[in-house]
Amino acid sequence: MTNWTVQTSPLYAVIQMPDEEPAQQIILFLHGWTGDENSMQIFSQVAPPSSVKIFLRGYLPAPTGFGWAPPRQGVWIDMDKFKPSSGLILQTLEHIRKKFPEMVQKPIVPIGFSQGGAMALALLYYYPEEIFQAAVLSGFLPKISILDVSFTDKSIFLSHGTKDEIIPVEMARESVKILTQAGARVHYCESSTGHKTSAECLKRLRAFLEENLHSP
Repeated sequence: MTNWTVQTSPLYAVIQMPDEEPAQQIILFLHGWTGDENSMQIFSQVAPPSSVKIFLRGYLPAPTGFGWAPPRQGVWIDMDKFKPSSGLILQTLEHIRKKFPEMVQKPIVPIGFSQGGAMALALLYYYPEEIFQAAVLSGFLPKISILDVSFTDKSIFLSHGTKDEIIPVEMARESVKILTQAGARVHYCESSTGHKTSAECLKRLRAFLEENLHSP
């Protein structure tokens, strides 16, 4: 794996290029509140070997690390709170694509943990022509009006722990319900864990990414 770093005001990214196979998709790894570009390395194992992996750092300073929107533990955050970060992420992607032309036209799949999961769904919401799949690990759908959105051509993976003390599992279940009502193809994995992702759900996430590798 070849690592590159890209500084683009104010976002910072670590990029891992596949060594042998031509890149087939771009996976964005989005950390949670108080995380940084290193926090999501543990999830890189689920990415198909032909994926470009981009680990982003949130723009909003946290007590330690960074975030994507002001936090409200256990409470729905409005979708518009993620709009500034959504724009910055797309600007960063444009910058990276200029530096690495082989990434142009490659499908983008955001994978986020906790608040990063909400960020992944915000990207799907604000940029429906750019992004068609997303994965949400111990996260939630930001507050939206079901009448204002359609996810009919989107494929979304969600996982959550029934013992999650940070984001209650009820928020994940409600997110699944809303996304399904909005037309998304939802894959949901629930396990008896806290605020983390179980081995079984990681296995199912890997399968989700492989199945969607050649999707738009």
